[in-house]
Amino acid sequence: MAFLSSVPSTMLYFASYEAIKRTLTPWTPDWAAHLAAGGMGDVIASAAVAPWEVVKTRLQLQGRYNNPLRRTEYNYRSWPNAMWSLYRYEGVASLFHGLGATCLRDAPFSALQFAIYGATLPSTPALGWYPPCLTLMCAAYLHGFATARAAQEVATAYGPT
Repeated sequence: MAFLSSVPSTMLYFASYEAIKRTLTPWTPDWAAHLAAGGMGDVIASAAVAPWEVVKTRLQLQGRYNNPLRRTEYNYRSWPNAMWSLYRYEGVASLFHGLGATCLRDAPFSALQFAIYGATLPSTPALGWYPPCLTLMCAAYLHGFATARAAQEVATAYGPT
């Protein structure tokens, strides 16, 4: 179930990120294009896989199908049965339950991550004598560390006291 959402989500995320970045680059500073594309790409990918995530969560919450010892509100036979039941009894909107909270949680971090990536990429040294994969792994680690540190500062400054 996780594979059904993770792979397409990642593919859609990077495809939409790249398309949005290329569209915005002629009119905006490079860092702003990365910022907007990172946030919007995350929202697009999250919306595309939201039904799978809702079904996965419902399946995790349920008891065993028709188990008399575990009565829960959710008893599905399979993931297609869960998807159909959600659509039939709760409507299309139920397949996107929690999408707003997911976007509010993930999109700002993705936007910040790609803005920092875009801003620091030109200053990343080209280490010609290292294998390219090692250079990319080191650059990804440094960009990830910088993003996590910036997110920590924002969370500390604006989080609950």
